[in-house]
Amino acid sequence: MAWIPSAQATHIVGGEMTYTYIGSNQYKIKLTLFIDCLNGNIDAINTDATAIFAVFNGSNGNYINQYDVNRTGPNRVIKEYYNCLAKAPNACVDEYEYERTINLPNNTSGYFISFQRCCRNNTITNLTNPGATGANYWTKIPPLNILSNGVQNNSAVFKQLPPNFICTNTLLKFDHSASDADGDSLVYELFLPFLGGNNSGNVRPQASADFDRPPFTNVSYKNPYSYITPITGIPAFSINPKTGLMIVNPNVTGQFVVGIKVKEIRNGIIISETKRDYQFNIQSCQFNLVASYFKPSEICNYQYTFNNQSIGATGYKWDFGILNRSNDTSILPNPNFTFPGPGVYNIKLIAKKNNCIDSTINSIEVAEPIKPTVGPDTVMCPGKTMQATVAQNGQQYLWSDGQTTQTATFDKPGIYVAAIVYKTCKWYDTIRISMDNSSLLVIGDTFYCSTDAFSRRIYVPDSNKHASILWNDGFNRYARNVLKPITYSLISTSPYGCLNHDTVNVSQHPPIIIPDMDTIVCKNTPVVFDSKNATGTITWSNGTTGATTQITQPGTYSVLVERNPCKLSKTFKLDNFTDELDLGPDIKFCDLIDTIIFVPKIQHTNPIWNHEITSYSLRLTQPGLVHLYLINRFGCPEMDSFTA
Repeated sequence: MAWIPSAQATHIVGGEMTYTYIGSNQYKIKLTLFIDCLNGNIDAINTDATAIFAVFNGSNGNYINQYDVNRTGPNRVIKEYYNCLAKAPNACVDEYEYERTINLPNNTSGYFISFQRCCRNNTITNLTNPGATGANYWTKIPPLNILSNGVQNNSAVFKQLPPNFICTNTLLKFDHSASDADGDSLVYELFLPFLGGNNSGNVRPQASADFDRPPFTNVSYKNPYSYITPITGIPAFSINPKTGLMIVNPNVTGQFVVGIKVKEIRNGIIISETKRDYQFNIQSCQFNLVASYFKPSEICNYQYTFNNQSIGATGYKWDFGILNRSNDTSILPNPNFTFPGPGVYNIKLIAKKNNCIDSTINSIEVAEPIKPTVGPDTVMCPGKTMQATVAQNGQQYLWSDGQTTQTATFDKPGIYVAAIVYKTCKWYDTIRISMDNSSLLVIGDTFYCSTDAFSRRIYVPDSNKHASILWNDGFNRYARNVLKPITYSLISTSPYGCLNHDTVNVSQHPPIIIPDMDTIVCKNTPVVFDSKNATGTITWSNGTTGATTQITQPGTYSVLVERNPCKLSKTFKLDNFTDELDLGPDIKFCDLIDTIIFVPKIQHTNPIWNHEITSYSLRLTQPGLVHLYLINRFGCPEMDSFTA
C-alpha cells in the first residue's frame, strides 16, 4: 500500500489498545484515541478518520498483516475531579474509538497489534524533542499455551476516562483501576511510553516496511523527568500497585506524557498488559473552596496542633482517625489534639462554605516520643577523652558536634546536645562536660648553703582538693620532715579521678666564704682586694669580675659570689688615714724677720723644709712661702705650708 501524506498528529493527546476474545480465533481489537479538541488541527483530526492496525508475530516481531479501521465518535470527555471550582480551565478532550474484529489463529507466539502515529505536541514539557516524537499504542495477545487454564484471554479495561485537566498545587486522587472479565489478578505500575512513526515521511506509516517492529522503541524523557517521575510535585506522582489509585499534586503547569499500565496475572504468570499512554494537561485553577492542611512527615509527640491551610471555608470538621472512638473530632480551624499512642492515623478535614463541601484525608504517622538520657554532667581530665552514651536505643543519633553514634567521644569541655532521630523527629538531652582544673603543688622546695644539720617540713596544701596522694617512696600523707638532701616525686588523685604530678627538692651545698676586706690606706694608694677561697661567679660593685679587683678611691663597696644555687654578697670599706700635719696660719711680721719654726708635735719622720733642709726646725729670716714635708705615724707622706 502506498504511503499517503497526512498532517502530523499534534492533535493526539493519548491512546490505549485492548482486545476481547469473541470465539473461533476472533478478537475484537479496540483502539481509543484522545484528541485535543481545543487546539488540534482539524485537517489532522480528519486524517485519522481511519486508523491502521498493524499485526506482528509475538515472538520474532515479523510483520503479518494490517487493517484499516474506521472510527466512531467523538465523545466529549467532561470529567471534573475537583470540588468547588470557581471556573474550569480552558481544556477540551474528545474520545474516538476504532474497533475491528480480526481472525488470529492460535499459535505459540501470540500477536502484537499496533497503531503508530507521529507526532506528539511540540509543547509537551517532559519529553526530549516532543515535536519529532511519535506515539505507538499497542497490545500483545498471548498464545494459548501460556494460559494455564487453556482459556483465551480478554484485556483488562480501565474503568474511568482520565481527567481532561489537572490543577496545580491541588492534591488529586484518581481511581485509575481496571476491571478484568476473566477475573485475573491486576497489578498497576508506571511504564515508559513507546515511539511510532517519524516526522520525515512516515507520519502515518502504511506500507509494511514503514512500521516500527517489536520490540518497540521508548520515548526519551527530559531531565529531571522520567517515567517514574513524569510530573513533579509533593507528594510525588504515584500509582498504588494494588488498587490503581493515582495520586498527583503538580507544582508546575504544562503538558506531561504519562504511561500507566495494568498487568494481568493468572496463576502467578503475567499473561497480558493494558497500557494507557496519556498527555495530562496541567493548569492553574481557581477554587471557591479548598480543604487543605499542613501534613507533617511525622507527629513527634502525642499532642499536636494542626495548621489549617484551607481556602474559602467558613466551617470545618476534623476527624482524627481514632478507631472505635466518636469523640476524636473537632470543629476548630486549628485544633490541638492528643493522640492515644503511636501509630498511623487517617486524618480527615472537611471544609464547608454554603452548599460547597471539600475534603482531604492524609495518613500521618504518630511516633512514640523517646526522651533520651545521656547521664549527669561530668568532669574530664586534662589530656584525656570523655565518653557519653545515649541510654535509649534509637533509629539514628545526632550529637551537636556532628557525631552520629550512640556513644560519643569528646576531647574538650563544653555543652553537648544529643538527639535521638526517627525519620524527621528528634528528641534531645544535654550534658555539660567541664575540665578538671585541679593541680598539685608541693610546698618545701629549698636549698641550704651550709654544712649545718637542718630539718625541713614539706607538705601539700589544700589537702581537701585531693582524694589521695602518693610519694615515690610509698609515703601517703600530706606532710613530712626532711633531714637530709633528697628529691621526691608525688602523684595526687583528684576527686574526679584525674592524676596530677609534682616534685620537691631539698638540697645542701658547701657554704660560700668571703673574708673581711675593710682596709685603711694612705691617700691615692691603689688597693687590690681578693675574695680569697671564694669560688663561683664573682662580681664586684665597681663593675669588674674575677677573684680580685683594684680600688683607689675610698668608699663602701660590695662583692657578690654565686655558685648555683648558692650566692653570698658582702660589703667592705676602703678608707684613708687622717692628715695630722698642720703648720697653722700665715705669719705677718712688722719688723725684721728672724724666728725659729718647729715641726708640730706629732709622730713623724724625715721632715724636709722647702724641699732641701732636713731638720726638726727652720730659722726663718726672709718672707715668702714655707712648706714642710714629712712621713706621719701611719707611714703616709704629708705636706703643709704657710706664708710669712
